[in-house]
Amino acid sequence: MSINKVTLLGHLTLDPEMKDTATGNLGCLLNLATDESWSDKSGEKKARTEFHRVMVWGKLAESCGLYLKKGERALIEGSIHTRTWEDKGVKKYITEIVASAVYFMGNNAKTEKDAMETREAYQDNSKQAFQANSKTANKFQAKPQANYKPQQNRY
Repeated sequence: MSINKVTLLGHLTLDPEMKDTATGNLGCLLNLATDESWSDKSGEKKARTEFHRVMVWGKLAESCGLYLKKGERALIEGSIHTRTWEDKGVKKYITEIVASAVYFMGNNAKTEKDAMETREAYQDNSKQAFQANSKTANKFQAKPQANYKPQQNRY
């Protein structure tokens, strides 16, 4: 078993870039910066910034393009993907995050704790909506016929 899951909390370094693929899929490229700081053995403060390329697809891409702007914070959940292609006989690679969820933090979320609380609130609301829809859907589920017999595979 293996897991390919990424959670990033950072600032957008550029405005979202909307893309349309040849197959008609709508995508949105987000450039996200994350930073971390620590003290080394001598007590000196150190900091490092990482830059991430994030691809968002479908309706979520449309929302990102409409509501996110450069400098705003976003919490991204997704997985790491590496693409390859050939350019003038040279094989090239790019590693990016493919987002499955994007939480818009605006400029008000100052800490990771705020971000996680917002994420949990989104998830709680989603679960409640799903449970409400499931209760309604159960009323309309098809019931198996009493004399139904599945066909055997002939091959």
